[in-house]
Amino acid sequence: MRIKTKISTQPITFSEATKKFLRVKKAAKARPRTLKDYEIVFNSFLKVSHNTLEFSVLCDDLLEFFSSIPDTSPAVYNRPYSCLHALFNWCVLDDIIPSNPLIKLGLKKRKDEGTIHAAAIDDVKALLKVCDRTTFTGLRDYTIILVLLDCGIRTCELVRLKNCDYDVKNRCLIVWRENAKTRTERICYLSDATATALNKYLQQKPDDVEWIFPSRDCHQLDTNELSRQFRKLCDAAKIKITPYQLRHSFATYFLENGGNVLVLQKLMGHSDLRMTQRYTDISESTKKRAQCDFTPTNLLVPSTRL
Repeated sequence: MRIKTKISTQPITFSEATKKFLRVKKAAKARPRTLKDYEIVFNSFLKVSHNTLEFSVLCDDLLEFFSSIPDTSPAVYNRPYSCLHALFNWCVLDDIIPSNPLIKLGLKKRKDEGTIHAAAIDDVKALLKVCDRTTFTGLRDYTIILVLLDCGIRTCELVRLKNCDYDVKNRCLIVWRENAKTRTERICYLSDATATALNKYLQQKPDDVEWIFPSRDCHQLDTNELSRQFRKLCDAAKIKITPYQLRHSFATYFLENGGNVLVLQKLMGHSDLRMTQRYTDISESTKKRAQCDFTPTNLLVPSTRL
């Protein structure tokens, strides 16, 4: 007589599922920042949930959780949505739950209308002016501002740059696949002015520091530390600019100066052209000038500037 092994059908808890999910993501070489985001969201959900994957209870917990998120910006809602959506998709594939409860509930990401606008050039000048270039930190901040505006590199990519990632001869920064947000290698070209400023800055940087833009203690600069430093500079200049806004400004001014949107897509490292278009916002003066130049009525009546 063959003896059958008794298999437990006790469902795993939400926290047990997240631990296994995180191990899978870690094995798949997910970025430390991504893993941290997952942990933060999962712990936040656990505080208001019943720690169960029993479907009806889970759905109620999710409704309670997302109803409590402040209606401040799409990003505040979309980040926890993306993390939980990824978890539940994995749970479905692993036969832990029958379907993704977020889809079952009809919950979706909130549309980001792209309300961030390009920084005014005068504001960027004011920001550069308050950088004390007699100090290493001030010179570093001055150079960072130029680089962000000049090539639109992401801040998370900028802080990962090492000395070997700068091609002095060809005046460009190389964002390797493992450092790129989209996991696609690309080259960030620099103007003569920015390359000159970067070269002067690097002459002042200690040779034994591997990061191009290190922290105050010569370790890798953190994006949060960079944001705090920007706020200090903005307070001194009496303006408001974020590092992300300089990337947005690069895209906007690139197009306003006659740049090609397909080229811009490659320069910014976007896999989808629609993402590139989100970063651009054409000024009213540019739209007015374009309408006057290209309106079909010019084919009927000669254009006369008033």
